[in-house]
Amino acid sequence: MDKLLKICDLFKCSLDDLVKGDLTHLPSDSAQSLPTDAPITDICGYDEMMREFSLKISLGIALILFGVAGAAFFGKDSMSAGADPSALSVVSLFIGIAAGLALIIPAGVENSAFRHDHPFIENFYTAEQCRKNRRSCRESWCRHVSQLGTSGQGGRPSP
Repeated sequence: MDKLLKICDLFKCSLDDLVKGDLTHLPSDSAQSLPTDAPITDICGYDEMMREFSLKISLGIALILFGVAGAAFFGKDSMSAGADPSALSVVSLFIGIAAGLALIIPAGVENSAFRHDHPFIENFYTAEQCRKNRRSCRESWCRHVSQLGTSGQGGRPSP
């Protein structure tokens, strides 16, 4: 019943009109309606939110990996003067994990809240933008995979 009353407030009509009647006779407010000839745009901030989300997730994972690298660097084989290598290793690991999670967890909560607030987002990208993005993504993946394949061979003499 509460939801019906909220819908009545939204459409500025009575409960009888909403349940039994035809609402097409009510005057429409042109300031609240979207123009039919206008291009579709990002009205809820989806693009900006997803860019921030991907940046925070990437940085969080990078910080965790730096923590793991620091733990390996300060491991038992390290020559650290006057400090316990295992303690430095553990501290480095936990600092990296804590810093990474400090970015990842709030980003996930913000993303979840955004998706809850905006459950239906219309695709506002043009077909050309989608095609360019797919091509760019393919090229980027190919370039990075080829760099991974050739990065391990640097500095080796050829037979």
